Amino acid sequence: MTSPPMVVAFTIQPPFWATWWFRLATVGVLGLLLFGLFKWRIRQVKQKAAQEREQLELQNRLLILEQKSRQLQMTPHFIFNALNSIQSLVSAGNMDSARQYILKFGRLMRAVLDNSRQPFIPLDKEVETLRQYLEMEQFCREGKFDFELDASGIESPDLEIPPMLLQPFVENDILHGIGPLSGKKGLIALHFYEKENLLEVVIRDNGIGIDQSQGRKVGQDSDRQSVDIAETRERLELMKNELGFSENAADD
Repeated sequence: MTSPPMVVAFTIQPPFWATWWFRLATVGVLGLLLFGLFKWRIRQVKQKAAQEREQLELQNRLLILEQKSRQLQMTPHFIFNALNSIQSLVSAGNMDSARQYILKFGRLMRAVLDNSRQPFIPLDKEVETLRQYLEMEQFCREGKFDFELDASGIESPDLEIPPMLLQPFVENDILHGIGPLSGKKGLIALHFYEKENLLEVVIRDNGIGIDQSQGRKVGQDSDRQSVDIAETRERLELMKNELGFSENAADD
C-alpha cells in the first residue's frame, strides 16, 4: 500500500548580494564615493592652480622689481643675489616669507631711488637705507653675520649726507671681510660721530682682515668694488672742493 504523495511549498531566498536593495545600496555608495572623489580632485586642481597663480604673481613682481633696480645705484651682484634668494622662497612654496622679502626689497629700491634724486639727504634716512640694505644682505647670506648701527653720537638733527656714500664700503666689508669668514658669525658695526661740525663714520668688522682680503681679491666683483670705492672717494674730493673743506678735514 502506497501513501499519497506529499506536496510542500517553499521559497528559496536569493543571497543578500543578489537582492535589489543591496544592489541599489551598492550603486548609491559607489555614486557617493565617485562624487566625493570628483569633488576632492576638483579641490586639488583648484588649490594647485591657485598656488601656481600666486607663484606667477610673485615672479611677476620680482621681474618688475628687477627692472626698476637696474636703474638704481646698486651693484648687480647684490641685486642678483637678493632676487635669486626670493625666487628660491617662491620655488619652495614659502609664500609668506617671499612676500615679506619682496616688500623689504621693494622698500630698499624705492628708498635708493628717492634718495638718488637729491644731492644730500638727512642722515637718519641714509642710516635707515643702510639698515634695509644690511637686512637684505643678511637674508641673502642666510644670517651669516649680525650688524649694528649706532647714530647716538649725532647731536644735530638736520645733519645731511650724500646718498649711497657709505654703501660701497659696507658692501666691501661683506664681500671681502665677512664673506670668506668661517668658524664664527660675522659682525659689522657702523658708528656715527659728530666732531666740530664734521661727520665721522667708523666701520668695523670681525672678518678675515685686510692682509688676507687683499690676497683673495680677484675677479670681476673685486674690480667692481674697487671702482665703486674709487668713485666714492672722488665724490668726497669733489665735496671737499665745492664746500671749501681743508685738506685735514677731508682726511678726517
